[in-house]
Amino acid sequence: MTALSPLSVTLLVAVTVGLAAAILAWRERPEPGATWLAVLLAGQVWWATFLVFELEATTLPAKALWYDVQWVGVVAVPVGWLFFALAYTGYDRYVTPFSVALVSVLPAATVAVAAAGDPGNLLAADRVVRETTVGTFLDVVPGPLYYVIAGYTYLLGAVGSIPLIQLIRDDARPFRGQSAALLVGTAAPWAGSVAYISGAIPIPGLDPTPLVFGVSGVAYLLALSRFRLLTLAPAPRRRARQLVFEQLHDPVFVVGTEGLLVDLNESAAETFGVDRREAIGQPASAVVPKYDAVRELDESGNDKPRAIRVVGRDGQRPYEATIRDVVDDHDRTTARVITFHDVGAYLGQQQRL
Repeated sequence: MTALSPLSVTLLVAVTVGLAAAILAWRERPEPGATWLAVLLAGQVWWATFLVFELEATTLPAKALWYDVQWVGVVAVPVGWLFFALAYTGYDRYVTPFSVALVSVLPAATVAVAAAGDPGNLLAADRVVRETTVGTFLDVVPGPLYYVIAGYTYLLGAVGSIPLIQLIRDDARPFRGQSAALLVGTAAPWAGSVAYISGAIPIPGLDPTPLVFGVSGVAYLLALSRFRLLTLAPAPRRRARQLVFEQLHDPVFVVGTEGLLVDLNESAAETFGVDRREAIGQPASAVVPKYDAVRELDESGNDKPRAIRVVGRDGQRPYEATIRDVVDDHDRTTARVITFHDVGAYLGQQQRL
């Protein structure tokens, strides 16, 4: 049995890491962006896996076959990235069956051309096997459709990166870490792709893009585990802020479906002496006053406010706690908004009467 080349071994490491990250992402469904992150990672795994087949093949027809098969993964990556970024950052209203179908037209056409054997040499004007010091590669002269789909890929990547770049300046440390890891994960293969298309790689036929999927996989694994990428997503914050809770005088907390604090307004921070930067990402039970009592209200299904006594900046005060679900454009609950209304003055007036 012929031993695998060092490049193939490197690719299989990237496949293993990417597959582990994809499984983690898939298990987090229906958290915002989980499905699309799994699609992105599955595309990377598909691409790298069949590149191994291409590298180990010895004839031009065999290498050309596995090259064409790779296009399924190639076009899945940018589509998955775009819709993951939109869903993860709270712009899920743009993630609809129509928008997905529209964005997928050109990628689907590209796969269809590859599956048909590239009639008219739209993807590859010429294909030649090159012997080099590091291996035998399929050197492809790009056709017109190749450049079109490459430009389209970069466009989707750039659009998906915009909302994530905005998070780097966020005052919440977990979101900064998440966005930085995600951008590293997508920038590494994009840089490899640009280097390949521009001719900066001195080895003919060597596309380094799948080789750096290992970097992407590690970055995504770090985001999923260390920064709790999907269990602590910023999507509910955007929904909650649409409720104008920053302008509310009442203390408001936003708790994700996994019980982690996603956001709180300035009133909550001041009233209960909470550091906003440190609190976000912590278990709600460690930050939200009388959280267990409030959660019982939610679990009972009773929408009526519950009066509880909480120690705030003015000492112990009576508050009415209410809970409201935050739903996305697909009617999925992504978080819960807990509001504390100070009823001390009202109760005092009632007692005087």
